[in-house]
Amino acid sequence: MCIAILNTTGTLDLELFINCWDNNPDGAGIAYVINNEVVIQKEMDSVEDFYLNYCDIREQTELPMIVHFRVATSGIIDEANCHPFEVFPGLAVAHNGILNHIDPTPSSSDTRVFNEQILSRLPRDFMYNEGISQLLSVFLEDSKMVFIDKFGMFNIINEHLGHWDEKRLNWFSNYSYLQSQLYTFPNKTLFPLSKQNNMRQMEYCEGCDAYVDFAKMDYSRALGVSLCRNCFEWYDDYTIHH
Repeated sequence: MCIAILNTTGTLDLELFINCWDNNPDGAGIAYVINNEVVIQKEMDSVEDFYLNYCDIREQTELPMIVHFRVATSGIIDEANCHPFEVFPGLAVAHNGILNHIDPTPSSSDTRVFNEQILSRLPRDFMYNEGISQLLSVFLEDSKMVFIDKFGMFNIINEHLGHWDEKRLNWFSNYSYLQSQLYTFPNKTLFPLSKQNNMRQMEYCEGCDAYVDFAKMDYSRALGVSLCRNCFEWYDDYTIHH
């Protein structure tokens, strides 16, 4: 699933970081601006260390920054595949979703390949070009991307597919920053952590215990897990009659 967060100002709390890490456990990263440079830092082992580093950075700058927590749907689990990525000096990107028209390699994720083969070859000012943003939106389909440049300016592609908090200080690409809970379906247990496999366009449904086409999956804010549409229908019917 992954989650991309645009933290425009202020400090996010530790509980939110822990929830994001637990639900997206394959590495995390930050892209921030210092002295007109975009700096990217990544963490693979400790959410506590990641949060302390984030707090130190927040003491140095009030400019917007990108925070990302990864679930590996393609490519190996390592720092090189961890978001955010440098597009070129002065611009970084983070992604949430699956790029259906990009072929990952055994070692490189779809986002990493897309960044290296397409984004890095675009004009240096493409982030400010409305036409290119619209083309990216169509290409991404249900995915979301967040860019930040060396001036602290940002651009969210498919912003409407995520949501802002009440004060519009933080944008979230999904709800996996919320704490998951254990729920039981008939003969099935829903576990709090995502169990996605590494097959492209497939995601694990925790209701029916099977891998399902990613396009047929949805995230349940009420349950805090991803479910296929059949399980969603069962849950809706169950809540109506109980």
